[in-house]
Amino acid sequence: MPKWILECVKCGNAFDYCRISDDTMPLELPPKPDVGNGGQCVCPNCCQSAIYKRTDLLYRPESMGMVSDRDAVFAAPKDFVNLLSRLR
Repeated sequence: MPKWILECVKCGNAFDYCRISDDTMPLELPPKPDVGNGGQCVCPNCCQSAIYKRTDLLYRPESMGMVSDRDAVFAAPKDFVNLLSRLR
């Protein structure tokens, strides 16, 4: 199932923010949700608490699970090009 993720500002670990329902998935990226709780989230890897904005949310499709967490996140086409160049 596709999801919105955040990347920790301290350790760089990508972690889940929320899942996106398959039945509401349009052909384009769904709109980013608001980051609740004042934007404060805690990284499950290093326990660093940080304030995140809606623009910090990254889309992760289900099919990219075979790539490492750090390389599998992207938010825009230019990031996808960067991802492809790192996989070579």
